[in-house]
Amino acid sequence: MKACELRAERGRLYDSARELGERAGRENREYTADERVALDEMLAKLDRMAADISRLERLEVAGSLTEGEWRAQNARISDPLPHEMPGQDGRYSLTRAILRAADGHLDGLEGECHQEIVRRIGKKSAGPLGFFMPTRHRMAWNTHRNTRVGGRRLTPGNGQIERRIDDTTAAAGAVLTRWDTTWIEFLRTRMVLDQLGIRVLTEMHGNFQMPRQSGVGTVSWVAESTAVGTTGQTIDQVLFTPKTVGCFTDMSRRFLEQLSIDPEEFVRQDLAAVVARGIEAAAYNGTGAPQPTGILQLGGITSVSNGTNGGYPTMSTIIQMEEVLMKANADMGNLAYVFTPAGKATLKQIPRQFQGQTSYFPLPIFADDGTVNTYDAYSTNLLPSNLTKGTGTNLSAAIFARWEEAILAFWSAMDVLVDPFTGGAAGTIRVVVLQDCDFQVRHVPSFAIMSDVQTY
Repeated sequence: MKACELRAERGRLYDSARELGERAGRENREYTADERVALDEMLAKLDRMAADISRLERLEVAGSLTEGEWRAQNARISDPLPHEMPGQDGRYSLTRAILRAADGHLDGLEGECHQEIVRRIGKKSAGPLGFFMPTRHRMAWNTHRNTRVGGRRLTPGNGQIERRIDDTTAAAGAVLTRWDTTWIEFLRTRMVLDQLGIRVLTEMHGNFQMPRQSGVGTVSWVAESTAVGTTGQTIDQVLFTPKTVGCFTDMSRRFLEQLSIDPEEFVRQDLAAVVARGIEAAAYNGTGAPQPTGILQLGGITSVSNGTNGGYPTMSTIIQMEEVLMKANADMGNLAYVFTPAGKATLKQIPRQFQGQTSYFPLPIFADDGTVNTYDAYSTNLLPSNLTKGTGTNLSAAIFARWEEAILAFWSAMDVLVDPFTGGAAGTIRVVVLQDCDFQVRHVPSFAIMSDVQTY
């Protein structure tokens, strides 16, 4: 059987499965036991047929190439790691994958990439019309390193962001004006984790424990012929468990199919950028359920105070943050400050004055070279600026840390689910993106925080 014939057969099976799946919805009831069994069998067969189609297509290509050409063609699929698949060089099309998945016929290079990721991570996507998108986990961090301040935040509690992308209107109802192929990018929140040098773990499976030495042996001085006291090291674990962050967007078919604004680049960067910012926001201030526990919420972390109701930082309180790490033997490596934009602007207006001195240095605390007390300093709106303390409101957070002690772990590639049914009457396709990840720190004393920074 040829690949085209098998695709036609798979299309007919998909139509049957779709009709079976929609019947219960039309009749406003749940699936019967027989319908569940039948639908599961059809979906499993669809997956097998997709893999068979991919094999046949590759076999047909092999028959038309020389041995050397075939090896080069095959290497594009078999050699890269799951997060370094051919999606990065323009041959992979996310918009084509979405449209093909919506029709139940994910095939070609996009289908092969999905099947390869499934094979390597041992996990299927979360839905029958879903697929794994090949991407580098750090791509989203690096893409917008110098973007301007602005952007969106995660909805508290559920870790999801609802947005709508249409051919003519944006989420807030603003008209999207096009000039030739120009697309006016949203003013996204600046991300800084990639510049801070945190550690990233990929392709994790199940809950993962990282052994950590939590105590050291001690020395003892003894007299002659006296036994040395017994002391030993202690070990505990840093536990990583997957937490899911996601967003969805509704796209019109016209938007996906028209090329005048480069929807391929827009869709790929937008979905990855939204999820990446949600992850970074949780790394700073995640609640722990269902989000990871962020730095500001860590138990036992040292918080430097600016007063009963908050207050403006001084060189004294800034140096107290550094003292926390020095006392913990953590004052080495990638040490840096992170402030909110309002906190940075405030520190640029406060002159340096040390304890006990009545005169000021002619330089602000936040220096023009982007440092605070010689340490690199960054700002991002992903840090909260709406904190309260006593009668103080709209206070900003600040963090000083040894940043290689922070670890982001990822369990899979980005899971893309395609839903052509919710907006079917309007001809829109809902695309849901999910990412399993966790954030942990190796040693809490490697982090010092302020949660009461008053700003101008």
